[in-house]
Amino acid sequence: MMKDVRKTKEQSLKEAIDNMLHAYKLQGKIYEVQLVDKWETIVGKPIANHTLQVYLKGKKLCLKLDSDGMKNELVYAKTTLIGRINYELGTDIIEDIVFL
Repeated sequence: MMKDVRKTKEQSLKEAIDNMLHAYKLQGKIYEVQLVDKWETIVGKPIANHTLQVYLKGKKLCLKLDSDGMKNELVYAKTTLIGRINYELGTDIIEDIVFL
């Protein structure tokens, strides 16, 4: 009687999905979708209402706002906003914010 000596590389479903996202370089897009989905929760309704566009370009968050006053306020709160976003996403994905 022969023993089955196959080496199995077992991994959890989460590990398999994480490996696939990394292999296909999709993790950044997943974070972008999560960010857009949680945007109002992160910044509040007034800022979310003035936000026209939110997207990631590498480790930069690109924001387009329809209010110069709101943009000016967010420039001063940039560090706090980066911290809040990274906390909400559970990773340090954002290093800078660019206002368009």
